[in-house]
Amino acid sequence: MLARMYVVGIDENGLGPLLGPLVVTGAILELDGEYEPAALAAALAGGVRVDDSKAFMSHANPAAGERTALAFLDQLEEGRPPSADTLLQRLALPSPVSDRSCPAAARPLCHGPDLNLPCFGAQGDDAAAQAALAAASTELEGRLAAAGVRFVGAMCVTLCARDFNRLVEVRGGKMALDLALFEQVILAAHERLARREALYLCGKIGSRKAYCKVLSLLKRFPGRTLAEEAARSAYRAEGLGQVEFVRDGDALHPPTALASVIGKYVRELAMVRINRFLGEHLANSRPASGYRDPVTRALIERSAALRRELRIPEECFCRIR
Repeated sequence: MLARMYVVGIDENGLGPLLGPLVVTGAILELDGEYEPAALAAALAGGVRVDDSKAFMSHANPAAGERTALAFLDQLEEGRPPSADTLLQRLALPSPVSDRSCPAAARPLCHGPDLNLPCFGAQGDDAAAQAALAAASTELEGRLAAAGVRFVGAMCVTLCARDFNRLVEVRGGKMALDLALFEQVILAAHERLARREALYLCGKIGSRKAYCKVLSLLKRFPGRTLAEEAARSAYRAEGLGQVEFVRDGDALHPPTALASVIGKYVRELAMVRINRFLGEHLANSRPASGYRDPVTRALIERSAALRRELRIPEECFCRIR
């Protein structure tokens, strides 16, 4: 009997934008035998793309990433989520912010009307869209089975602008906050796997090479440093497994790429709600990505008076860093 191995890809989406959430996502795969990234990438190559989300999924065209995310989620027992709220309920890990009360005036930004899925391209109630997703899911199911791979599940921590603004100061900056959320996802995946050991493949956080002194989980799971280089930092943690931070991890490792795609999809759905809410009040409003681009900056300026009128707290809308 082949030994089973668990691989968890972890990546973040939205660390640098002005608007919208920061999302840190984990995707868990169970494999027959050892993990070989090139072999797994070849086995998954097909109608459902598993790659660096930046390579094929943009704010202007998120449909391919949506197809990948929904096809994988359809492999789980509960099936493909029919709406954005259902998706978030299934994936969401607890926010590290203790005060989760959301100002009433700001709720429409993040908690507007639910979105039917698929949301991009053909709409969720379109029979052709549903048939295309079903076909993609069936093809993926066959590829996973042939490769001896099982998609165990995904999870994410999502910080709205308010939560981000409150935590970034407490944690000592964006990179430290990002690392804390990576650790939260690692520990949640460890529990999901009934505390079995796994290989955790994380995207690098900035240009950091040494993580041993800042990884709090290494105090809970004593271990040793395996490598600390610009391209890869790796640590053995007894009882947890192996934790690696890999530069361009979403381009090199399919599990990390899958986490990146699912996380970007969650973030894009959040931006749809923000843009729709503002578009209902501002004539000729162009949907913004939330990143530091001219369209986003123009939307912030154009909506300033409206936000004051609606009493939307600034911390609920725009990042302080």
